[in-house]
Amino acid sequence: LNGDNITEKLRSKEVNKRVATFAQLSNIRDYVRRIQKKIAEHEHFIVDGRDIGSVVFKDAFCKFYLDASPTVRAQRRLGDDKEDTTGKEIKEIKEEIVDRDKADRSRVDSPLKIPVDALVIDSSTLSIEEVLKKMVDYYNKRLSEISKNNLKNNLSESKLFLNALENLENRKYLPQTLIKAKVINIKEKEIILDVGSKRDGIISGEEVSKIDLSSLEKGQEIDVYILRADPFSPQIFVSKIEADKRSALIQIKKSFENNEMIEGEIDKIVRGGFVINILGNQAFCPSSEYDIRKINKNVQVGKKEKFYIIEFDGEKKIIVSRKRYLEEIYKKIKEVFFEKTKEGDLVTGKVVHIANFGVFIEIEDGVTALLRHKNIAWGRYENISDIISKGEVITAKVIIAKKEGYKLEVSKKDAEEDPIISFYNFHNTDTVIQGKVKNIEPFGAFIEVAPGLEGLLHVSELSWTKRIDHPKEILKVGDLIESKILSIDTKGRKIALGLKQMVDNPWNTIELRYHKEEPVRAEIKSITKGGLICEVDGEFQGFINASDISWGSAKIILKDEFKEGDYQQAIVIGYDKKKRRLKLGMKQQSTNPWENLKSNYGVGGTIFAEITKIDPAGALVKISDEIEGFCHISQASNKKLEKIEDAFEVGKSYHFSIQVIDEENKKVALSVKDYLRNEEKKNIEKYLDQGESKNTISLGDLINN
Repeated sequence: LNGDNITEKLRSKEVNKRVATFAQLSNIRDYVRRIQKKIAEHEHFIVDGRDIGSVVFKDAFCKFYLDASPTVRAQRRLGDDKEDTTGKEIKEIKEEIVDRDKADRSRVDSPLKIPVDALVIDSSTLSIEEVLKKMVDYYNKRLSEISKNNLKNNLSESKLFLNALENLENRKYLPQTLIKAKVINIKEKEIILDVGSKRDGIISGEEVSKIDLSSLEKGQEIDVYILRADPFSPQIFVSKIEADKRSALIQIKKSFENNEMIEGEIDKIVRGGFVINILGNQAFCPSSEYDIRKINKNVQVGKKEKFYIIEFDGEKKIIVSRKRYLEEIYKKIKEVFFEKTKEGDLVTGKVVHIANFGVFIEIEDGVTALLRHKNIAWGRYENISDIISKGEVITAKVIIAKKEGYKLEVSKKDAEEDPIISFYNFHNTDTVIQGKVKNIEPFGAFIEVAPGLEGLLHVSELSWTKRIDHPKEILKVGDLIESKILSIDTKGRKIALGLKQMVDNPWNTIELRYHKEEPVRAEIKSITKGGLICEVDGEFQGFINASDISWGSAKIILKDEFKEGDYQQAIVIGYDKKKRRLKLGMKQQSTNPWENLKSNYGVGGTIFAEITKIDPAGALVKISDEIEGFCHISQASNKKLEKIEDAFEVGKSYHFSIQVIDEENKKVALSVKDYLRNEEKKNIEKYLDQGESKNTISLGDLINN
């Protein structure tokens, strides 16, 4: 157009978008056909179109019908920059192609038809070169057929010879062929080349503006790629850019086969990855193959990077990986780093990621260390963001460095002086120190005594006298308190504090405050199997042993008899300074009934007592309010009994002889049998005494009595 080659412009996206709209108008289509036919009257040219062979040029010299499966066509459209497929999937593009073909075949005006005399080529599994070869072979076949027809029509031998020569040259200069060419002339809008033919080679139009003309000079030999070599055209149109691209493909293929690194430029960012320009050829780098870590959102278009080619199929597919290049580089860096770095060394790095278990620090490119939470600071902290932030540069000490697996862990706090050392140097035990309550646990409170240093105030060190179950009863986080230093363990990093030590220990002189046998009012705080834990005067702890509650049965169930919070009268019976509690007693407030039983009756003595309960084994007998006795069935009569009811009735009283008095186990064994035997013995002695007074006695008297 006006001396410029506008072929590429006609194939641009902008033109393609608008062509379809106008091509549907029949009057425009008729107008274009007339122009095409007029041109064909004077020149030879190649033209394509839906109805070009079936309607426009029915008598064309060569006709080709190029086809491919919808899937392959969709894949080609997706990879074609001239096609607007942004955001579309293969399936969607395929459906569009099928619908368009169906519409084209059903058109009333110039429907899509396959000319009967056309060579049909299915290019689904063919390369461009293979398709072109089929077309050239067919073209030459058609030339041969025309030559034969010309011979039949008495075409001169010289004409045939010239046709043959021209056909031979045409075979040499096939489109899509790389050839050598020499620069003849460099113009503003075209470059004229000697391609070894009687015709000039031409680089024209838009491509000239893309070439660095300063790099060319007359007589220079360059590689060019044949675009068009029409046998009836006086020129052969070639491309240096395409030749460079083809040469680059050879170099790319070599890099792929030899597993060599190659440089590329980020051309654009697309869904799922990046389009990479490698020596003028488009390659694709999936997001998963771009970086070792998560991809930075600020990837710069135009930036040059190093890549490895992981898949290569000519122009169709070039897949590259930057990650593999980085892994290779980082591996070398890691090997050098772990060779020279040992545990205990200090390293400096930048915080690149903060996780819930620790912080990742980049020491060098490809060398990342883990800084666990416990190794960040000596002191307690709630939020890691309060003491460390992403991007911060810190110094840390290497605590784990294993070349196998490239495991690297560091400690920030170990790179600093342990605050307990300076604390030990400036503080002594038994001195008072002020601190803030930082944390409270059931076993004690942690007090910050210096920046990054805490001491433990154990729950047992809170009060000399009061029973404290949880430090929260008297302390809260944030309280500022004074306490005494009990011990400093630099090796174990422990400081023990005491609050009760701020006052004198009242247990050292407890006898002066509470005398033995002094009555007290005790509040029951807790009930155990062993006794009652009490509080006296709201301050001192006391303990009433189960054995000191009652003179009576040892089988008393305390939880049935007492309740927490109840008050009981007791007396002081002793002191347990080690456990810091008063020994209290309840039964000691009254006379010991066991002593009365022993002194008034004793073993062998006779009592008259009431039956309170019977069971198959025997009967319970009430001796006093505090003491119960037991009479076994074998001791209930001097006769053999089938059942205890034959001897006793609940509520009635009987005579018993005392067999055993066991105060420790609270047991008294009683016997009716012994009582009867003792009474019989007394009667015999009585009669014997009477007989002596009368100087005579008979056996019958004894028997009768």
